[in-house]
Amino acid sequence: MPVQIRKLKKEELALELFAPFDRSQYCPRQWQKQKNGQWELISSCMTQENWSLQQRQFLLECLKNTLETGGLVLGALDREQLIAFGSVEGVSPDKAGDLLELTSLHVSREHRRQGLGKELFFRCGAWAVNHGAQKLLIGANPAEETIAFYRGLGCRDAQREEGSFLASKEDMPLICPLPPVLLQEVSEGKKRWLELLLLGDEQESMIDRYLERGRMYLLWWNEKVRTCAVVTQEGEGLFELKNLATNPEDQGLGFGQEMICRLLRLYQGKGEAMLVGTGDSPLTVPFYERCGFVFSHRVKDFFTRHYDHPIIEDGVVLRDMVYLRHPLK
Repeated sequence: MPVQIRKLKKEELALELFAPFDRSQYCPRQWQKQKNGQWELISSCMTQENWSLQQRQFLLECLKNTLETGGLVLGALDREQLIAFGSVEGVSPDKAGDLLELTSLHVSREHRRQGLGKELFFRCGAWAVNHGAQKLLIGANPAEETIAFYRGLGCRDAQREEGSFLASKEDMPLICPLPPVLLQEVSEGKKRWLELLLLGDEQESMIDRYLERGRMYLLWWNEKVRTCAVVTQEGEGLFELKNLATNPEDQGLGFGQEMICRLLRLYQGKGEAMLVGTGDSPLTVPFYERCGFVFSHRVKDFFTRHYDHPIIEDGVVLRDMVYLRHPLK
């Protein structure tokens, strides 16, 4: 079974989850701040020990607080055992609001050098950029290996005013500039993205009904397509979001919501309303409601009449199409 990376919920954050986690690290050399304010690489030959019970309890409280204040906690689980995790605060410490702090990124010792830290870092960055950040602030363990890891991902030394937001003065302050999220309209070769489109509408013949007459959009981040969408015009002043799909590994990071926000801005003033049709599912209906859509109407037995196989979402067999509406004026 492959390692699963997903958001962790507050009720999952318990001592038992972190019991097997080994954060120990041998540090032959580390960066140390000198009296002149500069950082110098020195010999240390020390081992960073695993967390004590008291430290684990403090860590849990910090992670719970991160979730309570709108932040993110991501976990990598192997057979439900936590082997890596990362967290980003939901509130910016600076007045500009373009900075969010990566407050933790840890990989259990036996699972290091497998790409988990890098994958978690980029997912945390994706979530941050979709929540208004242009930079990640990192208070990094000053071990030579740790700093080399972050610098290899494009991080730079933080300027004095940037680093001043960190609580610990022993950590090395780093900044990672985040690439912007870009929206692209696709007019040719739309079927190239069929695999992604099928995540939003799992029957190709149904996609064929609207793909060519619709306008297709891609959301790019860090040189990769994360989300796609198709919008059609269904009458005078009425548009419909026919397909919205995000890569499985990018789900839960805000790309779907960012796509909707951008489409609503793009179509603002061009018509009366944007419609979206979805199954009567506890996953999708609340998502669109959080994006400002409200219930419009219901088409009975849409999925059973138009699809050649049962459409199942979150264990629910979908029957009716639920339409929601968002004003464009």
